[in-house]
Amino acid sequence: LAHEMKTPLANLRIWMEAGPQGRPAMERAIVDMDRVIERCVHAGQLSDHNLKPRHEWLDAAELTQNVLAASRQPSRVQLSMPTDVCAVHTDAQMLSIVLSNLLENAYKYSIGGTPISLSLTPYADTRGAPGWRWVVDNTVGEAGMPDARKVFDKYYRGANARRQSGSGLGLFLVKSLLELMQGTVTCLPM
Repeated sequence: LAHEMKTPLANLRIWMEAGPQGRPAMERAIVDMDRVIERCVHAGQLSDHNLKPRHEWLDAAELTQNVLAASRQPSRVQLSMPTDVCAVHTDAQMLSIVLSNLLENAYKYSIGGTPISLSLTPYADTRGAPGWRWVVDNTVGEAGMPDARKVFDKYYRGANARRQSGSGLGLFLVKSLLELMQGTVTCLPM
C-alpha cells in the first residue's frame, strides 16, 4: 500500500516541474491516491463490520451510466442495457464502488485501446427473485488471466500483474460489498 501511495506522489513531483502542462497528470495522480485511500478505508470498515448497506430504490441503468461517465476511459466501453427504468433496491454508493472497481480493473488489465463490453440484463436468482446482472468483458492483456480462485482475495495480485499499479483491494471490495448487498460475483476464464 505504501508503494501505491508513493507512485502517484512521485508523479506529482515530476509533473509539478512541467508547469501548467503537467496539470492533467497531477490531477490523475491525486485521483489515484484518493482511490487507494478510499479502498483502504472501505477494507478497514469491512474488517470492523462497520459497513452496512443503505437500501433505496434506484435506476440501475442510470447509476451504470453515471459510473461509466466518471470512469477513466469511458470511450472504450461498449454499453448494452435496457432503455426502460431498471429498478433495483440496493445501496447506490456500494454499487457504484463495485462497478467502478470492475471497470478500472478491466481498463488496467486489458490490452490497451481494445473495447470493453459492459452489459446490464434482467436476472432471476436461484429462488426466482428478480434482479440485475452486470457483465464486464475485456481482452486479457500482458498480465494474463488471474487465478480465478484467488482473484477476489484481499491483496491478491497475479504474478504478472505486479508490474501494474494496484493494491489488491479493488476486487476484494467488489466481492465483499456485493455479499453485503446479497449479490455475487464470478470471474470466468476466457
